[in-house]
Amino acid sequence: MPVSGARTCAVRPGAVRKIAGAELSTIIDEMAIIASLFVLPMKRCPTVSNIVSLWEPFGLRSTPFFQEELRSGDQEHPVALFVGRSAELDRLLRRIVSDSSSRSIIQGDPGVGKTSFINRLKANVSARGVATYEHPIRIQSTTTSATLVADVLRLLLRVRLASGFSRDPTGFWSRTARLLEGGEIRGGSVSAFGIGGGVSRSYISPQLSHDSLFEHLGEALERIGGEAGHGVLIHVNNLENLTEEAAEEAAALLRDLRDHLMLPGAHWVFAGAEGVDRIFRRFAQIDGIFPAADTLQPLEATEIETLLARRYKHLSIRGAQIVTPVEPEVASRLYALYHGDLRSFLRLLADAAERGLGLGEVKPLGVEEIIRHTAAEYARHMKARAGATDFEHLTRIVEASRPHYRFRVTDAAKVLGIKQSSASQLVDRLQKSRAIKRERVEGRSVFYRPAGAMLVACGIVPETSEG
Repeated sequence: MPVSGARTCAVRPGAVRKIAGAELSTIIDEMAIIASLFVLPMKRCPTVSNIVSLWEPFGLRSTPFFQEELRSGDQEHPVALFVGRSAELDRLLRRIVSDSSSRSIIQGDPGVGKTSFINRLKANVSARGVATYEHPIRIQSTTTSATLVADVLRLLLRVRLASGFSRDPTGFWSRTARLLEGGEIRGGSVSAFGIGGGVSRSYISPQLSHDSLFEHLGEALERIGGEAGHGVLIHVNNLENLTEEAAEEAAALLRDLRDHLMLPGAHWVFAGAEGVDRIFRRFAQIDGIFPAADTLQPLEATEIETLLARRYKHLSIRGAQIVTPVEPEVASRLYALYHGDLRSFLRLLADAAERGLGLGEVKPLGVEEIIRHTAAEYARHMKARAGATDFEHLTRIVEASRPHYRFRVTDAAKVLGIKQSSASQLVDRLQKSRAIKRERVEGRSVFYRPAGAMLVACGIVPETSEG
């Protein structure tokens, strides 16, 4: 009998010599029987149709551990999933709706959620009649006062387009676009009696003079304020990526733009890493018009649990039973390793899910499983980033700094048995490779802590909340 699941072998017609009809039929039948007895079962090859979504068995449409920013109008990552920071949001909302112009500074460590926070703010002020645009203006090392004002005018043009404001009876917005981007002028010529004819084209380059741009910005803000009702929120980003020299130039740039920053109808929101506030304090002309920065602190453990619960509910498949890939309480324990770096924390959960889910029973991953599935890969990554020797040094420092995992340069020198100057150089290198972060300053002592990825690489299992 044929082996179950075996692939049968058909006899090719040309493989048999021409024989009389009946005899040929008998030979073919016998050959088919013999072939079926000796054919070996073949292993079934996986196909795309056999691959099941990682998330469907858990009752989810897609990954709940996405790191994309939350945005209005994004079906998969809506701003409605935002959790926490209500005091900061309320304070900024009051400031914006209470005055004809305002200036705000949002700062926080990379990954803490600044962009999603500002997108939540945009949604809140938009409901109060303030115009917004989804993308920020980015300050680069090459940014000048003229190019920044030009970027603001471009943003206003996009705000009008996104808001459906198409009327331009005086041609102001067309002139503004031509001022920024230049334009083409067409001319024509026709000669008599049907002889000759043609069209000429000439290009006018952008006219980016400071005075003309400033004049247009003031009028543009006034006009869009009349159209939108309560002005426009102008989000300026990228301040966290500036070098010390570029930060000095940015401070001078803001000083030169002081009058622009106070124009009616403009609500400026600047975002950057914690400490960016110093850019706004460098010159008295700017210091006096900016309030204290709002610093985004790490979310609370209960907020992390709420965050994941909302994501599970939002991504649930209608009618399917949800099995949580990671229990919210487990996630909040792991978040403690990252000290507020929400983006890297979510990356950890995503990495663990790809390596640990779907290998057997459909059930949540525990803390120890998540660390076990990711530690080796994270160690390879951190070693490549910091260098093998510095990685080994930091591994020893981490082990010696239990259970709080914070240390000073003097602690590093003592653990490694090296000079203070050598330990200081090591700490500088580890900061540049993002293997450690400065945690706080107490008097003359500076405390550092390993990055969350480094603690995972060391196989650190976070303590329970009771511990």
